[in-house]
Amino acid sequence: MPGLSLAHCLDQARHDRVPLARTNFPAGFTVAQGYTLQAELAALGQSAGRMAIGRKIGLTSKAAMAAFGAAEPMAGTITSDSLREAGSQIELDELISPRLEGEFLIEIGHVPLADSDDAALIASLVSVRAAFEIADSRVAGWPSTAAQAIADNACCGLVIPGSERISPGKVDFSGAKGVLRRDGVIVSEGCAADCLGGILHAYRWLLARGPALGLSPRAGDIVICGAMCGPLPMHPGCRYDFAVEGLGTVTIETAGQAG
Repeated sequence: MPGLSLAHCLDQARHDRVPLARTNFPAGFTVAQGYTLQAELAALGQSAGRMAIGRKIGLTSKAAMAAFGAAEPMAGTITSDSLREAGSQIELDELISPRLEGEFLIEIGHVPLADSDDAALIASLVSVRAAFEIADSRVAGWPSTAAQAIADNACCGLVIPGSERISPGKVDFSGAKGVLRRDGVIVSEGCAADCLGGILHAYRWLLARGPALGLSPRAGDIVICGAMCGPLPMHPGCRYDFAVEGLGTVTIETAGQAG
C-alpha cells in the first residue's frame, strides 16, 4: 500500500479483510516499536469511532510466549465495535483468520495498586464472566514474533462475554476448570491456573506493566485475561460452548467460511 504508514496499512487490512505480508515489518522490529505502532492503530480506530472499553492480556502461558519468542505477556485494547452478545451468530467472512479462545472476563470497579494482595484485587472487581475471544490477525499467516502481534493490537478480534455476571468473591481464580465444546464434543480443556498461574496474577501483571505500555486499565474497563482453552481454528455452521466452573456457559454459532 504505497504512501501509507504501517498503522494505516494494518487498519486498511482490517477494513478490507486482506492480510498484510510480514515483510511489511522492518527487520529487527522490536516490542517497543510494536506498542508504538499499536498506539497509532488505536488512534486511527478512535478517530473512526472505535472507542476503547477494556484491555486484553495475551501470551499468558509459557507455551504461548515461546511460540512468539516473548519474554512476558502482551497487552492490547478491546474496542466498542468488537463486542458481541452471547448466543450471537458470528460471520466468519467478516474476519481474516479467526482462532477461538475461552477466557475469564473481569470488570474493574476501581483500579487497585499493582502490589495489592489478592483480597484487594478481588475487591476492585465488579463482576467476573466466562467469555469467548475470537483472536484474529491482520498479518498474513499470523505474526511470527511478539512485536508483530503487539502491533496488531495483540491480535484482538471479537469478544463475546457470557450473560451471567458472577460476584468476584464467589470465584476460584486459580482452580476453576473450563471446557470448550464444538457441537457438543469437547475440543479443548483448561484451568484458570494456565493463565500466569491464576487470573489474579494476570490482572496484577496488567496493573504493573500497563502504565509503561500506554495501556493502563481504568475503572469500568473489561479485561480478558488469557486463554484457558484454545486457540482453535473456527469452522462455519458450528455451535461452540465454553463452560467454566462457577461462571456458567457462553455460546456462539458460526456462519460463512473458515478464516
